[in-house]
Order: sequence, then C-alpha cells, then structure tokens
Amino acid sequence: MRPTAKKPIKTKKTEIGKKPLICASIGEKTLEKSISLLEEAEADLIELRIDKIKKDSLGELQRNLSTYQSDTPLLITNRREKEGGEYRGSEEERTDILTSFMEFADIIDIELMTPRKHREKVINKASEKAIPVIVSHHNYSMTTDTTEITSKIEECLETGDIAKVAYTARTPTDVLSLLRATYNTKKQIGRPICSISMGEIGRHSRVIAPAYGSDITYAPAGKDTAPGQIPLHRIKGLMEETI
Repeated sequence: MRPTAKKPIKTKKTEIGKKPLICASIGEKTLEKSISLLEEAEADLIELRIDKIKKDSLGELQRNLSTYQSDTPLLITNRREKEGGEYRGSEEERTDILTSFMEFADIIDIELMTPRKHREKVINKASEKAIPVIVSHHNYSMTTDTTEITSKIEECLETGDIAKVAYTARTPTDVLSLLRATYNTKKQIGRPICSISMGEIGRHSRVIAPAYGSDITYAPAGKDTAPGQIPLHRIKGLMEETI
C-alpha cells in the first residue's frame, strides 16, 4: 500500500500528501505562451518557472497574474542555474524576485543549497503569508546512496513543508536507491515528499515513484523543464494504470 502523509499540506482545495498529484510545469521563454499554457493546463498543480521567462517581461507577467483566477494551486519557482534553472543573476536578486511573486503564489519552491540568509528570507516571508514551501535539492551529476538521499529529504523538511529531491540516474540501481529512500522516509516521517530520478534511465520513476510515497509528479505543459519528463497528456493515464 502506498504510504501517505500523516499531516497533508492543504492549499486551496488540494491536499498534498494523500493521493499522488500531477504538477504541470510551464517553462516557456515567452510571456504569451506561458499565459496560454497557464490557462489551458489541466493538472492538480501548476508550476510557473519564472526563471525561464525574460527578465524584462516579469512585470507584465505579474500584471497578468493579478487577474488570474483558478482553483488549481499555482507553484512559483525561480530556479538557479546551478540546479538546472536559467536564472543567472545574484542570489539576492533571484530570491527578491521570487518573494515579489508571492502575492500570486499558492506554493513556493526554494532550493536547499540557496545561501542560508536568502533561503530564510523567502521561507519567513512565505510563512507570514501562510504559503507552503517546497525546499528542493537537485543533483544533475549522480544519485547518492539511500542513506544520503534520506538525509537530504530530512534536511529539506527541517525548514520546508514539502521536500523535493531529484537525482540523475546513471544505472538502474540508482533508481532503486531513490525509491527505497522515498518509501522508508515516508513511512518513518509521514510528511509530503516529491522524489524524482532524472534522465532516461530514471524516466519510469515519474510514473512509479508515487507508489513508493512520492506525492508529486512533474510533467511539462509545453517544453520539458527537466531531463526524462513524460508529457502532461500521457502521464495521467500511465499513473492511473500503474498505481
């Protein structure tokens, strides 16, 4: 039986930690395409990757979001370049931009490896607004062992409401290490987790990881936002058949 969270995180009408959720990730460079996908995407959550959008379009994006209404929770991410994103400015500026989008967000993602003072700034501001925080960790080089993955999940949950860990799989054994860490940690801690095995070798984990306790599966609404993703229009059917 799939392990679930003892205390799910609720945002709008959605509970994170009970049934597996699909998050449609929008990573387009143009404002027009981003807004179009935001209105069209059908998923449990929608992630808007603002690091992908041209910086001089962010003000106009905020104006569009000020009139955007949906029952689907909106996750805002401003991913830094070191963890697969496209934001190349300073960490202070990056986190300031992320903070400025909080009035439009239902969930915020901040990387575990963000310098502490900037990470705490984002988390404290989100706490003031009662916005759940995903603290995330990405390793694009390798998958560490089960003990290290478990440690990263626990570290993410020290300050985050939801832990997200993503590792590049080099061998099938890497995928097994991630699934084992996900299952064991979820059973022991009982808090929301998202775990991903990236790349072609780990591609199937995006379908089966929820059976081991991962609560969110990311799928691109348009362009891929990470290696090994399965298109949004296919992932739902695959998960329904598998889990």
